[in-house]
Amino acid sequence: MFNDIPRFIAKLQAKEVAPRILITVGSKEQDMPAKLPQSMTNTLKKKFPFIPSPIKNIIARIFIKKMVLDWRMIDNTIDLAAWLRQIKGGSEYSVSLRILENEDHLTALSASIGQALAFMLYTVERRIKHAAGQSNG
Repeated sequence: MFNDIPRFIAKLQAKEVAPRILITVGSKEQDMPAKLPQSMTNTLKKKFPFIPSPIKNIIARIFIKKMVLDWRMIDNTIDLAAWLRQIKGGSEYSVSLRILENEDHLTALSASIGQALAFMLYTVERRIKHAAGQSNG
């Protein structure tokens, strides 16, 4: 989709494709993590071995806070869903946004699996019912 956005939009508007799109994001993905990622603290230890650990932790927290604010994970996800929703497509085309409560960037992936399975199974169930209705009619 993102490799050729104009083509994707044209196919949606021509009703050649009608995907059901699920977008998930953790509600805490823009929050400062309670515990710094080990990779971050390890990197700081290697780069600045002469700086005391408490100061390295402060530097890491400032750096991570800036990254979290710059990346705008939740804001960008909401913007993406809004942008996709404004594209007019076929009747089956839909965009669902799920903000996963109390999930951060690390935990949102596993939490989104259940959402994705339910989303997928709903689609399968609808298609089976639709096909059964057509064969009975």
